[in-house]
Amino acid sequence: MKASFLSITSISVLFVSATQLAAGLGIFTDLSEAVGCYSLPGVNGHYPVSYAGNLPINESTPDLELFFWYFKPPKPSDELIFWFNGGPGCSSMAGLFEENGPWTYSNKTGAYEPNPYSWHHLGHIVYVDQPLSVGLSFGNGSSVYNELDVGKDFYGFLQIFLNTFPELRSKNLHLTGESYAGMYIPYMADHIRQQNIHAKKNELINLQGIAIGNPVIAYASWLGFLTLYDDFGLWGKNGPNAANREQYIKNLEFCNLTVTSENDFISSPHYNGKILPLDNPNFATLDDSYFCNGYDPYNQTYPSVYDPVNALLNNISCFNPYDWDDRSCFDLEATTDKVLNDPAARKAIHAKTLKDGIFSICLNIIPNFNDNVASSHVLFDGLIKGGIKVVVYSGNRDSVVDHYLTEAALQATEWLGERGFKKNLPLKPWSDGEKNGISGLTVTERGLTYTLAYGAGHEVPEYQPRKALALLRQFILSRLDIIN
Repeated sequence: MKASFLSITSISVLFVSATQLAAGLGIFTDLSEAVGCYSLPGVNGHYPVSYAGNLPINESTPDLELFFWYFKPPKPSDELIFWFNGGPGCSSMAGLFEENGPWTYSNKTGAYEPNPYSWHHLGHIVYVDQPLSVGLSFGNGSSVYNELDVGKDFYGFLQIFLNTFPELRSKNLHLTGESYAGMYIPYMADHIRQQNIHAKKNELINLQGIAIGNPVIAYASWLGFLTLYDDFGLWGKNGPNAANREQYIKNLEFCNLTVTSENDFISSPHYNGKILPLDNPNFATLDDSYFCNGYDPYNQTYPSVYDPVNALLNNISCFNPYDWDDRSCFDLEATTDKVLNDPAARKAIHAKTLKDGIFSICLNIIPNFNDNVASSHVLFDGLIKGGIKVVVYSGNRDSVVDHYLTEAALQATEWLGERGFKKNLPLKPWSDGEKNGISGLTVTERGLTYTLAYGAGHEVPEYQPRKALALLRQFILSRLDIIN
């Protein structure tokens, strides 16, 4: 169901265009010279000072630009947060308008209202549309082939951004995001780490940590589904859908895939210490995970491992794979698209005219992008050895990148000479401050933190904004000695 605005309102907001400031490639004048008051349709309430526009990825290619929207905190802060959405091909404006930005959509008013759990309350935050050609970014995305290109392009953009806002260079930088950004961000961070080794003093980037939510860090989606749908109540050994469950197990066995149980995962109080296999010789590629025994993964006429699951999900009205408990049928992305396709809004944020003229939150517009690099979890060891904190978090109601898969990936990951979290290191409860409330489970060891958020779906800040802000404060921005 497509959503529509019940009322259109506007507010006066303060924007500064970074692109207006260019006195030459990569050279910017005083920011105070370019201040304008504009209206943003469909948005109510107070608005923080922000800067928006496009910046090039390097000085030699001014036509290749990434769009950013930077919000200043209400109080002085030493923290600088970058946020990325995934896809690949999804705009980070989704995070801004639908998750942890200054606004949140209200069904009651039919407009965006101030978000009391906005992450800008805890630091400077920048939302960046990337790779090239995604969202409001400008340029031909055909030069982006994989995450190595993503890391290189973002590094070039970041240097120009920090030259534009030099007061931010010394801030504690945290790269954050979710879903496929779980592939982007470790590669971005690793590129920064490598460049810092030989960088001049005025080019050093103070990267402190990364945080990736419900992240794509491994391709073995079958590992958690059996237990996940037990948790959801979709089926059970003796339930009404027991036959589907039994057929799913038979499909896994037919394809020589691991049949798991609850105690195979670290969030279980009875974790058995298993290290589950992330790869299977029957599956050569990501898409092959749906098929086996030589079936063509692109020919949908062949049976799928997940057919028994899909047969049940197709009969659930308004099933939302991003949050098991959401049955609203509400299309929040459509409301974001409506705002960012409004000419007044586009003018206010200095967004350039796109080639097709239409903005959409998620589009497959990176023609040559492929997944020919290693899964990003293999980079954790180098990042942690380089003094960069790694935080991985998941919502327990997500079935797109479920937390059991993430836990299996972490247990198979080697960092600082050991594989996974220790079996005798149980996950502990954490709280967002609600009285008598447990927000989830968490564990920290050897520079890596894993946090599970109860009641949250794929986008933790969207479905549990209070918990997401507490997670930011307690785990992402805190030093490891404080967490421990």
